[in-house]
Amino acid sequence: MCDYRTAHADNLKKHMMRHTGEKPHACDQCDYRAVEAGQLKKHMMKHSGVRPYACDMCDYRTTQAGQLKKHKMKHTGEEPYVCEFCNYKMKHTGERPYICDICDYTCIQADHLRKHKMRHSGHKPFSCELCEYSAVEASQLKKHMQRHLGQEPYVCDMCDYKTTQSGHLTLHKRKHTGEEPYMCNMCDYRATQASNLKMHTMWHRGQKPYECELCSYTTVWSSQMKKHLRRHTGERPYACGLCDYRAVLSTELKMHMMRHTGEKPYACDQCDYRAMCATELKRHAVKHTGERPYACDHCEYRAAQARELRRHVLKHTGLKPYACTHCDYTAVRATQLNKHMAKHLPH
Repeated sequence: MCDYRTAHADNLKKHMMRHTGEKPHACDQCDYRAVEAGQLKKHMMKHSGVRPYACDMCDYRTTQAGQLKKHKMKHTGEEPYVCEFCNYKMKHTGERPYICDICDYTCIQADHLRKHKMRHSGHKPFSCELCEYSAVEASQLKKHMQRHLGQEPYVCDMCDYKTTQSGHLTLHKRKHTGEEPYMCNMCDYRATQASNLKMHTMWHRGQKPYECELCSYTTVWSSQMKKHLRRHTGERPYACGLCDYRAVLSTELKMHMMRHTGEKPYACDQCDYRAMCATELKRHAVKHTGERPYACDHCEYRAAQARELRRHVLKHTGLKPYACTHCDYTAVRATQLNKHMAKHLPH
């Protein structure tokens, strides 16, 4: 099957399992399986939290001696593997042999594909004992636990935002600066992070693998589907401490709280307009530029915002998605339906 040779029969037996896919050692806490007992032992440390290998230069700890050795290179600056094409330590072949059968994701390692597929299946084996959060990887759970412990060392110098990760702070600061370094090559869409651009690109291709069983809603991400389902179940887990308002999303509650405080951290640099979120400021800015990037396919109408175009297109299609539950009235906008519903209220 390959040119592998060894002096020991036991080594050959273990090697053959790589061809057959046999993994006789199973974790009793998740679906992980291993060829060797030693591999399972190392894996179990992720569940137990035992990290016997400690760095003597910082507080880093790990389950494997090899990982500690790699970590220490960050302190020493040692980079033993040199690329023959440049000074970067990765290959230039571009080969990504592991392919997701649900979306167009590809990667260079089987383990990366395994973790990626968990996003489609929704399987998150690492659960927080203090709340309902669960994660695909142990490292994600560790970062989450820092929030419960109050360990948020990365602080924004423009507002009171704090986080457990430097990467999150970098992304957050782009809300203040307006920086959107990731650009779509099919339209004028720009994003603050690569994952948003990837999601947007899938939208162009019509790739939305998650379908709601209760309506026609489809989405690119499992997390979006989970949030969408709350609208069917009526679940509103985020409660305001100042009134009886409850929200489906934490971001909705955050926006609501600003109505109590009057906070509007996003300021226009051309007038005295202020907004509660970056999206509102971006919509406002179009009034100054006169830009109308969203064009109707049926007529010469152009809109400053995508939602304005969506409403306009309904005039061509005749679709009125908002329906009265008391009579046969339907409307193009939710606000129109709300006004109509007032007619049914007892006077």
